Amino acid sequence: QDFGADALFLVINPELAQPIPLDQTRLAQEPKIGLRVAPGVTLAPELQGSPVVNSSTGKLYGQLTRGKKNWYVTNIK
Repeated sequence: QDFGADALFLVINPELAQPIPLDQTRLAQEPKIGLRVAPGVTLAPELQGSPVVNSSTGKLYGQLTRGKKNWYVTNIK
């Protein structure tokens, strides 16, 4: 859903001057969870729970969640 070669997602948070873009080179599909953020992408712990939207549709895709080793964008259904 909403994840293709041209997909661009934005992490939105009031603490940020601008949204953080995450394109398909920084994301991988993770079954039953949503998307896994690449290990090299640095995100502040304060971003936990931030909404992530699809930039082309403006629709909410999920929520930024910190796992034990990686960040994830968990699907919101």
